[in-house]
Amino acid sequence: MLVNEIKSKNYRIFTHNTDKFKTTKITIYFTLKSDEKNFAKMALLSELLGNATSKYSSETEVSRQLSRMYGASFGVTVLRYGDVHTLRINISFPNDKYLPDNHHVVSEIMGFLDEVINHPLIGGNQFEESFFNLHKANLLNYFNSIIENREYYATIQLQKLMFPNDINHGSFLYGTIDQLQKTTAADLFDFYQWLLKNANIMGFIGGHIDDEFVNQLDEIIPNTDHQFVKLDPFVKLPQIDKVARKEQKLEIDQTVLTMGYELPILSNDPDYYNAIVLNQVLGGSPQSVLFNDVREDQSLAYDISSSYNSLNGTLSVSAGILPQNQPLVEDLVAKSIEKIMNGNIDDTVISGIKQSLIDQRKSSADSLGAQIEKLFVKEITNASVDDDDFIAGVKSVKKSDVVDLAKQIKLRAVFALKGNGGSDENN
Repeated sequence: MLVNEIKSKNYRIFTHNTDKFKTTKITIYFTLKSDEKNFAKMALLSELLGNATSKYSSETEVSRQLSRMYGASFGVTVLRYGDVHTLRINISFPNDKYLPDNHHVVSEIMGFLDEVINHPLIGGNQFEESFFNLHKANLLNYFNSIIENREYYATIQLQKLMFPNDINHGSFLYGTIDQLQKTTAADLFDFYQWLLKNANIMGFIGGHIDDEFVNQLDEIIPNTDHQFVKLDPFVKLPQIDKVARKEQKLEIDQTVLTMGYELPILSNDPDYYNAIVLNQVLGGSPQSVLFNDVREDQSLAYDISSSYNSLNGTLSVSAGILPQNQPLVEDLVAKSIEKIMNGNIDDTVISGIKQSLIDQRKSSADSLGAQIEKLFVKEITNASVDDDDFIAGVKSVKKSDVVDLAKQIKLRAVFALKGNGGSDENN
């Protein structure tokens, strides 16, 4: 993937020029070191910037302008990559050569982005009050509804247990209800101005690109005295004396069981590809040990899977089960890890999982968004994201590598969102 980089004092612009896609995508990241006092403000700011500007003063007007720009797709969101907290602005639009009458949409797109970044909907020295109050209320309603997404809620609670006394990494990405309630329209406008002056800003342009794209984006991105210094995304897990356990009861039939483990391999580690394959073998694929032993053979879970985070060296298991089966499932998960440690895995399973990972990687080349995401991850981690390197790394993994690495898995935390039981006929 050929990428050009343009550097300024407080920002970087990266271009990936390709004619493979009929669309062009611009993604801008405003990145900070993870600090929980910013979480609620960043989440609320993403809502405001994504729904109105000074010129397009309502969601309807924003939608109309996107339609006028040949159905451009636009969104603002917040994300956390290890110790990197970011506000991300995305916009995708058709290449000019596919538009009727040789229409040139780039200037309109850049004008829209300029509105979003530099001309939000304000009144005086604060965000426009009624607009602010509406989206603050919407976000508060979202907070109150999170528990309806049982698995997501349980994952948030497990994260807190995994990072005791570390609110910058254990806290929910959107902050707390109390933080949100205390934030005023003036507070948020002050934070917005501070963010423009103090964030590392990275702009990525992918698709059919000419110099006009870069020049106009260069004019839009705020040019401040902030010195761009790469942030370290990797997070060290706090020391623990014993496994942390917590449960919460709800009037639901199922229990959502989440189990968090230390797997001390980061994306810049020589064992990185071994860790990717290990996760797939444990619970990351339909061929996995957990899926077959816990769900298919024992019928003890409605669903069960594992995931691996290469920025903080953790692995987690999530399962939907009947509450009375929790001790059995915890025991089976432990035995599944032990099974891998003892090498009781068919070579054909390892081969099939490796091939699936390679196929998934190849298919990601058909997504411009995935290409830009890889470039961003490369910039913050300094790790290779080249598809050929990934494929070679996965191919190099041997069964013995997976077996040896499984011995480093260590249980840290268990959270259960407990139901009151129900029929197990559909297990």
